[in-house]
Parts: sequence; C-alpha cells; structure tokens
Amino acid sequence: MMTPKLTQDRLAKTLGISFQQVQKYEKGSNRISAAMLVQMAAALKVDVQYFFDELPTNFLKSKEIKHRPSSKCRLPPMALA
Repeated sequence: MMTPKLTQDRLAKTLGISFQQVQKYEKGSNRISAAMLVQMAAALKVDVQYFFDELPTNFLKSKEIKHRPSSKCRLPPMALA
C-alpha cells in the first residue's frame, strides 16, 4: 500500500490541531477518536483501513485487550415502567 507523504505540520494545519498533537497520536501517547481518524485518513488521501492493515490477525484473542468487567463497573438495575 502507498505510504502517504505529508509533514506533521502540514497534517496538523489541515486537521486544525497542533503538530505536537499529531506527534502524540503517532507515538500513541494520546488516543485518537474515530472522527479524527476519519479526518486524518481524508487528509492523507487513504482509506481508514490503512491504519489497521498491520494489526495481527489474532489481536482480539490477546489478553491485553480483552474486556475484563470490574465489580466497580456495574450498571444500576433498570426500573420497569
């Protein structure tokens, strides 16, 4: 797949954010919203899938990303109407 050619500064200006924020996204220091990911893909002229092409095929089975419900994280009982 083609690698987009755009400086962090130019990408930041296109997205309306600072180049430091682009650096944080690139390093993984800050999380990126789905909406920003779509905007970034458009600015780079790539499909959003571009950002996911190198994910390992078994990543959903990884212990690091499986959801582990916490006892502190319970929803209150629903009231019946």
